[in-house]
Amino acid sequence: MRVAVVIVLWAAFAPVAARAQCPPACAGGGGPAATDCFLAFGGVSGTTVACTDGDSACDQDGTIDGTCTLAVTACTNVGIGACPATPLDAAPTAVAKGAGAEAFVAAVGQLSASAHSCTEPGLVRLSIAPSQVKLKPAVVTVRTTAVAGGKRDKDKLKLVCNPARPGLGASVQPIFTATCTYTGCHSGALPKASLTLEDGQALASLVNQRALGSPRLARVKPGSIKKSFLTKGLFGVGARRMPDGCPDIVTPVERCLTDAEIYKVLAWIQAGALP
Repeated sequence: MRVAVVIVLWAAFAPVAARAQCPPACAGGGGPAATDCFLAFGGVSGTTVACTDGDSACDQDGTIDGTCTLAVTACTNVGIGACPATPLDAAPTAVAKGAGAEAFVAAVGQLSASAHSCTEPGLVRLSIAPSQVKLKPAVVTVRTTAVAGGKRDKDKLKLVCNPARPGLGASVQPIFTATCTYTGCHSGALPKASLTLEDGQALASLVNQRALGSPRLARVKPGSIKKSFLTKGLFGVGARRMPDGCPDIVTPVERCLTDAEIYKVLAWIQAGALP
């Protein structure tokens, strides 16, 4: 039984681990074949790595939380095709445009020039900025340089974290249920603002329904954070936001929405307010 459990756990994590390995799954950055192995990469299939937040095939934590943790690695002294493992003149260098790859850049600069070494996977963490208008992909461009025998291997990786596409039932309804469906709020026979967020009723009550507090806006306009009245409640009117009373702790709700929960609701709206 213990062996079976180990096998199951290994199988669950093997896909991400395999993409992060270098070697044997090393890739160059697209330079000349004779020098492209001076600095090799794992967890990449080309010069652009695009991941959707929460996609376990590329986001290491597999959680919709506004951050993609990428299994990108960099290695020295490995061979790729006709390019043999080659000692470098000095440790490679890296610079990044954009936020989220600082730890990766620092780790590249600490790789061994004379022996095989690799950075750890998961050092790239790209976070999507919250917005009342639109969630935009988080993008960082990393440029690296490795020199051996006076020859240079210059590479560029574009790393992208795309907003999640959560559904109501699996991702958003648990948030509503935990924070918005207590007595006197959005539940029961007389829900506040005639809006019920109870399981099984929230979708019909929200999507394309006129907002009482703003006749020009729908409660939720599928695909548009900006045109959804629910966005105002998430970010707050004045100093207050949903659940009512936040950012102070209110009863009977014991907590306010977390930043990750607010992001998840926004991502749901932007993705089309899917069931």
